[in-house]
Amino acid sequence: MRRIRTALATVKNRLLFLAGKLECETHYYRPDRVILDYSGGNAQAPIFVVFHGGGWFAGTPNDVSHWSKYMAPYASRFLFVEYNVFAIHGGGIDRSISDAVEATLWAEKRFPNKKIILVGFSAGALLALHAAQAVASRIAGMILFSPVTDVGPEGYRNGMIPQARRADISPDPAVFSQLPEDAFIGILHGENDDVVPIECSERFVAALPLSSERKPFVRIPDRNHGFQDHSMIDRSAALSEIEDILHKHGYSRRWTSKTG
Repeated sequence: MRRIRTALATVKNRLLFLAGKLECETHYYRPDRVILDYSGGNAQAPIFVVFHGGGWFAGTPNDVSHWSKYMAPYASRFLFVEYNVFAIHGGGIDRSISDAVEATLWAEKRFPNKKIILVGFSAGALLALHAAQAVASRIAGMILFSPVTDVGPEGYRNGMIPQARRADISPDPAVFSQLPEDAFIGILHGENDDVVPIECSERFVAALPLSSERKPFVRIPDRNHGFQDHSMIDRSAALSEIEDILHKHGYSRRWTSKTG
C-alpha cells in the first residue's frame, strides 16, 4: 500500500510539473519565519532545502522558487527558506545563520525519513554550509552557486560584514569530513565573478577533506555573479551541470538508484 501511495504521488507531482502547477504550502518553522514548501517530481527522492542570496541584506524565498520547476524530477519537496535579512527583519548575519539552522532542523523533523540536499545561492551558501553541520548525518549533498564560503581577512565582505571581518563564522572545510561517505558538495562559480571572486571557491574546494569525485567544482567561463539566472540559456547550462553532478552521484530523473 505504501508503494502504491508513493507511486501515485510521484505521478501526480510529475503531471503538476508538466502543467506548470506544482503545489505549494506555507509552513512556519518559527512564529515569524516561513518556509515555502513546493511539491517535487518524485515522492521517493530527497528533499531540497534552499537558501536565496542577497548578501544577508535583502531577498526572499520567491527569488529562487522558480528552480522548483526545473529540478522537480530530482526532489520530493523543495523547501525555500525565509531567513533574517536586514532590510526586512533588521537583524544581522548571526540571526541569518541561526534561522538557517533552525529551518533545517525543522525540515529534518518534518521529513524524518528523507535525505537532504542543501542548495545555497551566493550569501545563502554560507547559511547552507552552517546548516549542513547541524544535520550532517542526513546530508546527501550540497549544490552551491557562486558561494560565499569565507568572510575572513581574504574573503567576501559587504555592508553586513564589519571592517575587521568575521573569520569566526567562516565554515572550516575540515568539519565536512563528518558528512556521510557518499555525500557531495558541488560548486558552480562564474569565472568573471566580481562580487564573490572565484578564488574564494578555489581555496575552499582545495581545503575540503573529500575526494575529488565528492567535491565537483564547475567553472562557468565568461560569466559573472548570478550567472544561473542571467538568461534562459545560462539557466539551461547551469541545470545541465547540476544534473551531471546528480547523475554522477547516483541520482537520476527517475530516481531509480537511490531513494530518499
